[in-house]
Amino acid sequence: MGRIRVNARVHRLPAGNAVWKSDYDVPAGDGPALLEQIATTVLDVIVPAAAADAPHAPRIEADACKSGYEDYLRGRQLLAVARGERAREPLKRATQLAPECGVAWAALAWAHVDWTLGGFAKAGAAARRALEINDALAEAWAVLAEIAEEEQRWGESERLYLKALNLDPANAHVNAMYAEALMTRGRVRDSLQYALEAYRFEPASQTANFHVQLSAQYAGEADLLIKHGKIGIEMADSESRRESCWEAIAEGHLMKGDPKKAAGIIEEHVQATADWYPRCIRSIEEPDLRDGLMPAMRETLRQHYAGKLSDWQAWTQRWNVIRCAIFIGEPELVLEVMTAEEFPTEVDFTLFFLPDAGALRQTDHFRNLVTVSGLLDYWREWGWSDYCRPDGDSFACD
Repeated sequence: MGRIRVNARVHRLPAGNAVWKSDYDVPAGDGPALLEQIATTVLDVIVPAAAADAPHAPRIEADACKSGYEDYLRGRQLLAVARGERAREPLKRATQLAPECGVAWAALAWAHVDWTLGGFAKAGAAARRALEINDALAEAWAVLAEIAEEEQRWGESERLYLKALNLDPANAHVNAMYAEALMTRGRVRDSLQYALEAYRFEPASQTANFHVQLSAQYAGEADLLIKHGKIGIEMADSESRRESCWEAIAEGHLMKGDPKKAAGIIEEHVQATADWYPRCIRSIEEPDLRDGLMPAMRETLRQHYAGKLSDWQAWTQRWNVIRCAIFIGEPELVLEVMTAEEFPTEVDFTLFFLPDAGALRQTDHFRNLVTVSGLLDYWREWGWSDYCRPDGDSFACD
């Protein structure tokens, strides 16, 4: 008797990525049972994700969460405006007052995600406690997915994120974080689809709007980036956030081929930027302006490493160095900045997938990073980066 081999896949539209897959190799006589097994799996696990217009998250149990409910709500409000460090205290109180409140534990897990080893340890413990209480809490699974990604367990992270989305496909936070994860892996078009989903489900969320900006920049969608930069300015509750949105708008005008307008926006609205950066942007059209840029960038880095820049200046001006080095064709300086400090996985990988970072993707550093980290194996299983493709036993990138 022969055998039946089936490669079963379910793809999410419009992104097109596989949300479930399994390969089967059974005796031909087991065909009817196999068909029933596949159909049951699709109906029970996958189909609920198609109904993304209605939330599927578990309702808060009144008895389990009653005593900690107000603290839980306050913590959730702070998380919604990306204030994780301030959300921890009310959420800790919620879990102390209502230790069987699973949603409070899941929210506390997210509040602890600060991309440090200690933060991830606390986040993982809180997420696992949430799932002990209720294993259908999508955000708790997403926290575990984020931890797996930081440890570069790419395939496991993918499965955990998809599990979270299947449990609660209308969860804006999970969609936004999955969008960031996909961008980190170079799948920038898929990333944009999920970021837009997050924004559709929760348009008042600064986090969702930020992820649309980020994904739009990496996907090269200039008009969308400018639009959501302007929305972000209206929503911003701090000067640093407004400046970040102005930077996004400037990037959008760069994509549209107008470096002069981009430089003007930076000069007028981004106080934390390096004073040489607008000149660097203008040098895209006027190469004579590049004289002295490398020493200026080196001085900015020296001030940063000497601790003379505020946290916001340090982040913004390092970004200035990276972007300027890309504009003027100095990929080695970008790699120097990226390897001088220990960055989270998102930063270590994502910068390589900027639309204009083709020179970075040609470096030995990038090829080694992709291979040693296991990202190449992930691409082969789950889908290739928008900028890279298989090339025999290896890969090539644009």
